Amino acid sequence: MRLAVVLIGWGLAAGAQDLALEHSASVVSLEAQVFCEPAAEGERVDAPETRLGYIITSDIGPMFRGAGQVVPAALGLSFGVEVVMAREVPRMRLELTRPDLAPPDVWYDDFPAGMPVTEFFSFDFPEEQVPGVWLFEGWDGDERLFRVEFSVLPEAALPDEVARCRVTS
Repeated sequence: MRLAVVLIGWGLAAGAQDLALEHSASVVSLEAQVFCEPAAEGERVDAPETRLGYIITSDIGPMFRGAGQVVPAALGLSFGVEVVMAREVPRMRLELTRPDLAPPDVWYDDFPAGMPVTEFFSFDFPEEQVPGVWLFEGWDGDERLFRVEFSVLPEAALPDEVARCRVTS
């Protein structure tokens, strides 16, 4: 997904510094992000290796975001990564592992060289609001290109962040 968004500040909760944010030499930049609102409706694309069997792609992204790896599990909020690759990676395999389920959700996207690409997960259903460490990875064949951990906390644990999103959305 190619997304244009406006940045806002995002508070960090205790323990965020212990979360993994790693990438290979093929990655120019990698940023973990939390979004206050999901992307506008977009194209529904088959993704049979995900629980729903599809993902939504859009060229129009969330209106507000901030860097961070601590996420309130609130409906309508999203989290993910912005990645700039040093080389083109057609059909990068993206994996999102939840703490309560295995195997991970898997989908594929093209990553051009030198352009930011944003991939994210949105809390759309109550059963998705699972606290714990979520893992987001990007793969080119057997080579792991990036690995980012997100600490998902109950919505009540981060009331200021949730309230800020409700005000700005």
